[in-house]
Amino acid sequence: MCFILNKYGKSPIESVKTVLQNFYTPIEISDAKELLNKAVNDLNLDVDWIPRNVNRRRCDDKPRIEIDDIYAVINAFDEHMQLKSLPEFVAVNLERLPPFRTDELDLCTAVRRISALEEKVATVVSQCMDMVSASVAASRTVLVDPSRPMMSVVDMPTSAPAAMDNRTTATDVSTVAVDDGNSSSWADLASNINSSDFVQVSRHRSQAATKPRAPRLQGKKISASGESGVRGIPRRLMAFVGRLHRDTTADELTECLKSAGIIDVRCRKLSSKDGRTFNTSAFYVSCSMQYSELFYDENIWPSGCELRDWVWYSK
Repeated sequence: MCFILNKYGKSPIESVKTVLQNFYTPIEISDAKELLNKAVNDLNLDVDWIPRNVNRRRCDDKPRIEIDDIYAVINAFDEHMQLKSLPEFVAVNLERLPPFRTDELDLCTAVRRISALEEKVATVVSQCMDMVSASVAASRTVLVDPSRPMMSVVDMPTSAPAAMDNRTTATDVSTVAVDDGNSSSWADLASNINSSDFVQVSRHRSQAATKPRAPRLQGKKISASGESGVRGIPRRLMAFVGRLHRDTTADELTECLKSAGIIDVRCRKLSSKDGRTFNTSAFYVSCSMQYSELFYDENIWPSGCELRDWVWYSK
């Protein structure tokens, strides 16, 4: 408050606000605001032009807003010629008065920003370490041998051979059985382990049971002519044939396929629904399943045309 009132009316307000925000901590700014409002309340002025004291919520922009609140009170007293009625504020520690020179101010700003950055980095590092620890603890698999005492992997001797059996490596288990003294090394212990003696407590990944596919077949029984009873309706091959000459007709395509050996072929020329015109023509073509091998033979189709299965889209 000593700095603000001494610079009030002598220096640009925005420059002073920048100095205050970069030099003082948010706690010091809040304390200064409370001190000013207490001094105003002690004056017992029965007026309505004094701004109301608002408790600001904690946010990154709180120091700037509280500095604006301080200046709102000072401006109100100045406008009503009551600025001299405020008490005289003094500074006990002169080192807490900010410099107003540009070079010194830039140095103070840099120091404060570095300090804030260090705090944020330390918080992020702590969170990352917690996440890594939780991930490692969740991904470990525990093997328990009921007949032997247990020891942690972190307590294993550093001289343990690196090439151990895959059932007792540190990456797969979090605890292993302690050697009973009969083995000369960890490798001997690993080679003598019987996997049937161990009970697997947890797994890193659960193996989901795959459901068997429902059996599918296609009937082949041919009903005699005139025979009544249950009869099936065979499916027909349906395809889209495109990139044919624009003057090609459905009859010409039908005769072409019949001459190739496909007897019951059906062709229908497709037209654009939105009125557009194309340089090529396209057809809907279908035939019996018995001609499937011949139908998909590229040698019976004209060079350059394209064929693909007909796709039905749900409306």
